[in-house]
Amino acid sequence: MRNIFRTSTLALKHGWKQSRIGSRRAAIALLLAGATLTATPGMTQTAVPTPAEFFGFEPGSDGKYTSWEQEIEFFNRLDAASDRMEVRQIGTSTLGKPFLVITISSPANLAKAARYREIARKLSDPRGLSQDEINALAAEGKVVVLQTLGQHSTEVASSQTAPLYVHHLVTATDETTRTILDNVILVLIPSFNPDGFAMVKEWTAKTAGTPYQGLGLPEMYHHYAGHDNNRDAYMLNLKESKLWAQVAYREWFPQIYNDTHQQGPFASRIFLPPKTDPVLPDVDPLIWRELMLLGAGMATRLEAADVQGVETQAGSYTSWQMPTFHGMTPARNIVGFHTESASSQLIWPLEVKPEQLQPADRGRPHNGPQVGFPNPWPGGVWRMGDIVRQQKIALIATLETAARNREMFLLNMATMGQRQVKRGTSMAPYAHVIPAMQHDPGTTAKLIANMLEAGIEVLRATTGFAEGGLSIKPGDYVIRSDQPMRGYIHSLFVPYVYPDNPWTRHADGTPMRPKDFASTNLPEAMGVTATPVTAPLSAKAGSSLALIAALPQQPGKITGRGSAGWLLTPTWNDSFQAVTEILKAGGKVSRLTAPPKPWAPGTFWIPAGGAVTPSMIAGLATKLGVPFEAVSAAPTGDAFALKPTRIGLYRRFHGGSMDEGWTRFLFDTSSIPYTRIDGTDVRAGNLSERFDVIIVPDDNVRALIGPAASADPYPAEYSRSLGEEGIEALKTYAKGGGSIIFMAGASDLAIEKFGIPV
Repeated sequence: MRNIFRTSTLALKHGWKQSRIGSRRAAIALLLAGATLTATPGMTQTAVPTPAEFFGFEPGSDGKYTSWEQEIEFFNRLDAASDRMEVRQIGTSTLGKPFLVITISSPANLAKAARYREIARKLSDPRGLSQDEINALAAEGKVVVLQTLGQHSTEVASSQTAPLYVHHLVTATDETTRTILDNVILVLIPSFNPDGFAMVKEWTAKTAGTPYQGLGLPEMYHHYAGHDNNRDAYMLNLKESKLWAQVAYREWFPQIYNDTHQQGPFASRIFLPPKTDPVLPDVDPLIWRELMLLGAGMATRLEAADVQGVETQAGSYTSWQMPTFHGMTPARNIVGFHTESASSQLIWPLEVKPEQLQPADRGRPHNGPQVGFPNPWPGGVWRMGDIVRQQKIALIATLETAARNREMFLLNMATMGQRQVKRGTSMAPYAHVIPAMQHDPGTTAKLIANMLEAGIEVLRATTGFAEGGLSIKPGDYVIRSDQPMRGYIHSLFVPYVYPDNPWTRHADGTPMRPKDFASTNLPEAMGVTATPVTAPLSAKAGSSLALIAALPQQPGKITGRGSAGWLLTPTWNDSFQAVTEILKAGGKVSRLTAPPKPWAPGTFWIPAGGAVTPSMIAGLATKLGVPFEAVSAAPTGDAFALKPTRIGLYRRFHGGSMDEGWTRFLFDTSSIPYTRIDGTDVRAGNLSERFDVIIVPDDNVRALIGPAASADPYPAEYSRSLGEEGIEALKTYAKGGGSIIFMAGASDLAIEKFGIPV
């Protein structure tokens, strides 16, 4: 009884909003129904069914798939009955589904969660601590392990692993589980992408038993990003990314982060850390050693369980820059890694013949035994249940290795932080200066907000001073390198050059492309000036800088006193959102080709009248932080009037286009109206009557043209490709005065089909 109706100690201590979603009601219902509740340590077994009993099948069974709503109910049933776990909803996904975090440990550890979070925070930033204090904290603390499942939703197994994994941890009584619970605090995100979970559930249910069974989703499984949802770790654009950063960077400060994925069906059965060379230079060497330890722990447990095809230190996954969550965390002294299981045919079995099994891009030239791949899988029928089984073993093995090396992982976190601080005081660049006043201060503010969201220490100049040949003005931002996150800062501010060495070339000397990005330079990507400081910072710099906890509100002031209208700079990105909202309200806007100095060509002129009132402009200035100047007379000289632009944004099916998704994200977050159109819409003609401009996102020509309807593997409702008829309709539209923007690879369509002489 105590277990079911206990007070949520962890939630109350931190003021966390509990989102039990009926768990307490479910527990009461069980009592009213006459359920027998037997007091078992950590779990009232009869109060909560096994996953198979709850879902009506064992998760991972062929052709079966749970739903996110069912899993939420299951987790809350466990939470209501067990004192080993806490469930909380910390926000919602892009499309509004609950985003959960589950914390699992011993009841004693959960009761002291606030203390263990504080220990993790101090060890992640050991500045000001003596070695004796660090040793004492490591002796007292628990290893915090963050694990995420279900990020790439068509990598179907991990969402089915989640209920089996959680149920095991809160019910098992063996020595390994007790050791884990006593020494580890698991912070689990059971579905990184709840929206995609629902999409896969709907698609697999719709296609089961049809000729389309096993086909991939016709659309992207993240509303905006598709597969790119785990390439958002450095920009933190998406709601899910922001929630993850909240947990990892500002709440729990984990020592270990483990993300679970799937790879193609013809690779190894499961890839484990460490990855292959080359390594990112600013990551502490201890990270690579700890990755070897964790990988060995997983591989050993899998081999002992007769799992074949286990691979380490090979494959196509390098230790260079990856803007993924598991790829960015090593630069923050977190032992971040991912696992990759071979895929089946979505939730259905796949027969893999021996000759289909492929060697790895790097480190495994053939499928024969080698040190990192000693027990090849011979081929056969591969099932989702096989993936679920190996994922559960690997996840538990990660916790076991952490538990049996608890104090070492905690001490190493502090050691790496100390080393990074030391490097920041002895190696250039010693800091990065970001002037507050740039051509686009609003985007500059967004960059600083990104740093704060990622838990990076940002300083602001309280007085002007000169440093290292730079003139720093009051209000300028300074990000010092002598902080534990130096490696992360450098990975975003220092332009990396992808190495040319034996690790990056094939045996015949031809170069290998990077797995992902060669470099992720945030200021360059955002158009913000950031200048490295190449000499050690002086005492004067320290006394003139103050730590900021939050980004100061952008002023968004209105200067001038006239009543004729307003001038607005075109150099701020946010100015375009202001103009869009004015046009949508029925206001008038023109662009000046030669405005009076100091205004730049293209400056916006907004005459007063109608819906465009001083209060409306003041509201936009406050909302967007952009500066308007009121003038007493309309400017003279050449200008051209703007009008609301009717945008058609081309979408394709057969998996969708990530570039189309990111373009929608940009439009939606900038209040720019658009209409999604597909091949059917294009072939219908009359495009000039509907659109001023059509945007064709980045794609390849074959995907854009699409298959003939008779050869399309998807249901008829998704056979909406351009085809030759659609291309002719686009040509007619362009010849009639319509504008088409072909983005990146889609330009090949214009070159090949429109006769553009490029």
